Amino acid sequence: ATVETDKQRFDYTIFIPMRYSTGMVLGNNPIGIYGPFTAKAYGHPGFTNILCWADPERHISVAILTSGKAILGKHLFPLFMLLSRISFYCKD
Repeated sequence: ATVETDKQRFDYTIFIPMRYSTGMVLGNNPIGIYGPFTAKAYGHPGFTNILCWADPERHISVAILTSGKAILGKHLFPLFMLLSRISFYCKD
């Protein structure tokens, strides 16, 4: 699940570089879908900003289940800040 299967590509919808394995979306450094400095994390974003991932480096698994927020909108910055705080406060 954590072996990168394709080269890193920039996602122009959420404006971050993305890495992929078979069936999973991988974290990244210095910025990734699961927050900053999450290169060891892997999981999958669901539909409408639902995220589930595991980060073996931080010994955590996370599920963020929203109530159907639009994919793009003014909530994205607060969502990114939440992901950043989870990443920061769960460091060893």
